[in-house]
Amino acid sequence: IRRSSVVQPESVGQVLARRLPDPLERLSRPFFKTSLGQVMASEWLDARLGRKPSRYMLLLVAAAVLGGFAGVRIGGPVLAIALAIVAPILPWQWVARRAEAGRRAFGEQLPHTLDVLASGLSAGLSFQQAVEYTAAETTAPVSVALTKLARWMALGHSTEESLRHLLDTVPEASLAMAIEGIELKRQVGGDLLSM
Repeated sequence: IRRSSVVQPESVGQVLARRLPDPLERLSRPFFKTSLGQVMASEWLDARLGRKPSRYMLLLVAAAVLGGFAGVRIGGPVLAIALAIVAPILPWQWVARRAEAGRRAFGEQLPHTLDVLASGLSAGLSFQQAVEYTAAETTAPVSVALTKLARWMALGHSTEESLRHLLDTVPEASLAMAIEGIELKRQVGGDLLSM
């Protein structure tokens, strides 16, 4: 098994972009605490369109504005109102379908991912090295999630903390069950290869 160095340091631009406050995120925070907002945020994250769900609201507002503008140009205020209401349905459906496809792909890849992780561990790699190896041997969306996990562990966080951070980033039910199994085996001293 070849050892791969998946973890790449973040560029200065990435660090600055991550640390600068985002006014749109701050303004939309109360909405995303509601049940509808949480569903929308979850769909946006599952669709892998970025980590800022406020962009979803921006997309829907932009669609409504464009629909209203087109309605005014074509047929007047009544058509403008109708198109402003109907136009956001298109991006909403697109994000929902993309999120569903992402969740399905993640769930389908997870058994193979766990097999690759187990083979890395059986070859004598540490857990972090096995995660890096698995990230290199799998495809998106799993490889993206594992790269984040490897980076988090490389920054000095414990395995349990890193796994919990991954679950916060990728709230997938099948991943939650796999992480619970890994954590349980690590706590009781079980063999991770027998997962």
